[in-house]
Amino acid sequence: MRIEIKEPGNSKYYEEYLFLAVNYNKVKNSSRKKSRGLMLSSILYSIFGLIFFTLFLLVYLKNGKGIYLVTCILFGVILLVGIFSIFVVLSRVRFLKNNFKKTTFEIDKDKVSVGKDFKLKWNDIDSIVINKNTITFFPKEGTDFICTRIEYKDEIIKELKKLKKDNLIIDNVDNLY
Repeated sequence: MRIEIKEPGNSKYYEEYLFLAVNYNKVKNSSRKKSRGLMLSSILYSIFGLIFFTLFLLVYLKNGKGIYLVTCILFGVILLVGIFSIFVVLSRVRFLKNNFKKTTFEIDKDKVSVGKDFKLKWNDIDSIVINKNTITFFPKEGTDFICTRIEYKDEIIKELKKLKKDNLIIDNVDNLY
């Protein structure tokens, strides 16, 4: 099976791909290998930081104790990190979409490959994880994983069943969070 990928994926695909790249070891070593987008955690850090920054600022202004100011500064830093990470995620997603090049995704009896340069042989693949926006082929060793978009799910599963490799699938779509 060969899929020609001519257009860049949607932003959610790239966001989930970035989550996998940043949290590779954590995701690979978990039992369900779930991946999420980085934007959600960035927004949560920002909200968490904003709420507690405001709370401790108000307490400091009321009581004037230094410990509240120190705590306020700590949550201010968390707020800034959250806001900064939102902009980093947005810029990385935009970069990946703008630098997309046509490629092919191929599954055959010997391997899974993307383009001409990157491939994983079947005996090197630990699992195939289907998440909300990605299908990821995790290797048994190393950090070079193959990731493609969920829109090819039906074709990929059909081919995996034909090759009798569907026992490697971990489907997280119904059990995401």
